[in-house]
Amino acid sequence: MRKIILTGATGYIGRKLLSRLLERGYSVSVVVREKSPRLSSLPADIEKIFYDGTFNSLLDGMKDKESGLVIHVASLFLTQHKPEDIGNLIDSNIKFPCHLLEAMHACGLTEIINTGTSWQHYENGDYNPVNLYAASKQAFVDMLKFYQEAHQFKALTLELFDTFGPDDERKKLFHLLQEVAETGKTLKMSPGQQLLDIVYIDDVLNAYEIAINQSGKLTGIFTVASGQMHNLQEIVAIYSKISQKKLNIEFSALPYRPREVMKPWERYRNLPDWVCEFSLEEGIKKILCQGMKKH
Repeated sequence: MRKIILTGATGYIGRKLLSRLLERGYSVSVVVREKSPRLSSLPADIEKIFYDGTFNSLLDGMKDKESGLVIHVASLFLTQHKPEDIGNLIDSNIKFPCHLLEAMHACGLTEIINTGTSWQHYENGDYNPVNLYAASKQAFVDMLKFYQEAHQFKALTLELFDTFGPDDERKKLFHLLQEVAETGKTLKMSPGQQLLDIVYIDDVLNAYEIAINQSGKLTGIFTVASGQMHNLQEIVAIYSKISQKKLNIEFSALPYRPREVMKPWERYRNLPDWVCEFSLEEGIKKILCQGMKKH
């Protein structure tokens, strides 16, 4: 079992991935900020590499991780940015992972699994960022290319579509629907004709496991997409039917966002040997089942 260095372990996907890796018996170190408000969510005995914004903080924590594999999941996600967000976007999505690459190089590590987003491909473009977040993710891919060419890094990037699953604290669609179902509040939405491809968390974790097994042999950019598209109104109706709850949704109460993705990227190349095992309906049932256990 290889030593794994994981970023983003306090976020939803990273937290779930950490649990999966520990279940599989991997030795995992996590890169976190010392002042992260979610530090307490990590296992107490997990090794933590504290990043303080400097290259040296990573170097100190990674120098004894020979032949380790880096899995980079951390990012700052913003649908729309404000001028005051630009510094944080650059620090989180470009500066930090570049420090990570430089520390890898200094420590003799050459294998990384990176995480990108389908939002780098607005209107089916080879590269057309939906927003500044997506642009910052592409900027890092371009910088990673230098380390691949100059230092023989072996990189595999997984570009994720939308994701969902139980215990998801992100203020995304299913979190909002669950809140509406439980409280009876009214949720204002856009007209709801945009199509979504949403991948259940266990399928996402399966993709990372395949990537780990192929690390060093398979390089390039691959996607994790279900291939199942539903528009927002359909997803709300499916959730309502499965939960047997009437949802107070006010469609067309809000306009579409600027550069709304009306149809997901279709010219993708899924990760070899990965298949989507869970349908939207199955994923929703699992979310609701988990919620019932909690109550």
